[in-house]
Amino acid sequence: MLIATPCPQCGGEIEFLEEAQAVKCQYCGSLLQVVGTDGVRKYYLEPKTDEERIKKALMKGLSQKKKLKINSLNSRLIFYPYWWVKGMVFKWFLGKKTIPHKLNGVPDTWENVKELKTHLFDHTFPANGEVLLGPLSLGIRTSALRVRAFNQKEIEKWGFPLKETISYEQAKNYVEKQKGKVLKLKNIDIEMEKVGLIGERYSLIFFPIWAFTISSSQGEAEILIDGVSHSVINIPQKEKRPLLLNLSKKNFGFSQEDIRFIPYRCPICGWDFNFHPFNIIHLCTTCGRAWRERGGSYKEVPYKVAKGKGDHKKLYLPFWTFRVFLIAPEEKVSTLDKFYHYFPIPRLIKKEKQRQPIKFYIPAFRIKNIPVVNKFSTLFTQHQPQTEYLEKEAILKHDFGDIFLSSKEAKEMAEILLFSLIPKNSRKAKKFVSQAQIRFSREQLEWYPFLEKGIFFREENTGFALQKGAVEVHH
Repeated sequence: MLIATPCPQCGGEIEFLEEAQAVKCQYCGSLLQVVGTDGVRKYYLEPKTDEERIKKALMKGLSQKKKLKINSLNSRLIFYPYWWVKGMVFKWFLGKKTIPHKLNGVPDTWENVKELKTHLFDHTFPANGEVLLGPLSLGIRTSALRVRAFNQKEIEKWGFPLKETISYEQAKNYVEKQKGKVLKLKNIDIEMEKVGLIGERYSLIFFPIWAFTISSSQGEAEILIDGVSHSVINIPQKEKRPLLLNLSKKNFGFSQEDIRFIPYRCPICGWDFNFHPFNIIHLCTTCGRAWRERGGSYKEVPYKVAKGKGDHKKLYLPFWTFRVFLIAPEEKVSTLDKFYHYFPIPRLIKKEKQRQPIKFYIPAFRIKNIPVVNKFSTLFTQHQPQTEYLEKEAILKHDFGDIFLSSKEAKEMAEILLFSLIPKNSRKAKKFVSQAQIRFSREQLEWYPFLEKGIFFREENTGFALQKGAVEVHH
C-alpha cells in the first residue's frame, strides 16, 4: 500500500510504502524518520468525486427509475474507521499421516509428520461497533489503493471521521481468534500444532462514505454511497442504525494524531544514517552507535559483534539472541545438558558446555524464504556457537545487513523455533514442548560474520550455510 503526505520541510508530495520506517523527499532530498512506527498508524482514503456530481446522479436515477418526486436531498461525508491488520501466520503441524498400501488386504502404514506452513494475513474489519455503515471488510482494496496519511486539516475539507469504538486491545483479541483459521492441513491426524502471527502491523483506515437523506413523496429514506467506487452500500436489514444526520457530535471528531517525522540522523554526531527505508534500527557509520525511534526520539540499542576468522572483509548479519528458560509443570530446563536431553544433536557435548545457559538465535534481517531461514536458525540454536566478541566499532570496517525484525517479533518467532527443534519421532520432546512455556532474559542484538560462497552466505565460525536467495540483504 502506497502512502502519500506533504513533506514537512518543503511541502511537496512524498510517497512511501506502508512498511517503511524512513522516507526520502523526492523534491528537497530530506531524509525523514516516521514517528510511531511501533504503534498504530492512521490513514484515510480520499473521495474520488465531489458531492454535486453524486447528487445529480442520484436525483436523475431516483426520478427516472423510481418515479419519485424528490423534495429534498441532504448529504454528509463520513469517514468510517476500519482496522487493518497485516502480518505473517506461522503454523507448525505435528501428527501422523496414513500411507495406504498398494496391495489389497495389506494393512496401511503410517508415518510421523512435521510441517511448517506460512501464509500472509491481510484482514480488515470495522473499528466502530455501534454504527454499521460500510461493508464488513474492505477486501483487497487496502493493498491496491493509494491512501493518505491521517491529516486533520486535509480531512476537514471533506467531512469528519467517525470515532472508533473498538479499541486496539479488542482488535488484537479479534485477530487472535482469526489467525488460526487461515491454514489447514489435509489427511493428517494432528497431535500438536502451534500458530503465531509474526510482524503484524495494526493500522486504522478511514474510509469515505457519502450519506444521503432523501425526502420524497413516499417519505424519508437513506442511501449510502461508497466514496471510492461510487456504488450503493447495502446494509443488512437486521441492523438497526440511527438516521445518520441525527448522529450527535460525540460520534465524530479527531481522536487521532497526524503523522509526524523527525530527522533521519544520529542524535549524537549529527550525520545522516545510510538510507535503508525498512530498517527498524539504524547503525551510525560515523560513531558506531545503533538507534531506534521511540515516541518521537531516538533510543540507543546496545549490540555485540561476533569475532570472525582473520581480518578480511566480511558481511555481518544481525540476530536477536535471548537467554531462555523452558518451564514445564514438572521440570525447568535452563542449561544445555537438559536442553539436549529433549533436543539432541548427533555429537558429544563437552562437559564445560553442559552447564551453560540456553540461547535462542532469531534472524533480524529481512526474510524471503521462511522455511529455509528457519532451518538455519534451528541449526544455529541447536549447536549453540561459542562466541568471542570484538569492539562494536569493528563492524564499521565490514559490510552489514539491515535490521528488519524487532525484538518483540523475535520473541514471537522464538515460540515457533521451539517447535522447530522437536524431533518428529520423539514422544518425549513432544510431550515436554506441549506443556512448556518460554521465559526470556538477557535480550541482545548480535552481528555474526558471513562470507559469500557461490549461492550461499556461510557463517564463518560454524560453517553453516544460508542460501542467498532466502534473504534480502542490502549493504
